[in-house]
Amino acid sequence: MSRTFMIIGAGASQVVGIKTAKDMGLTVVVIDRDPNAPGMKLADVALPVDCLLYTSPSPRDLSTSR
Repeated sequence: MSRTFMIIGAGASQVVGIKTAKDMGLTVVVIDRDPNAPGMKLADVALPVDCLLYTSPSPRDLSTSR
């Protein structure tokens, strides 16, 4: 069974965490708004996503049953 670890941010501060997770055999997914961030090259899956562009759902949206 494959295990996946997601890291928000792929800058220099996250590189050690990315390498450690990969050494543990985890599939590493990173997101960072900078597609050239150092960790983007190291991750198994790298997504250029700017989290600041998204807003949190309102409490009303969370309480609706589906």
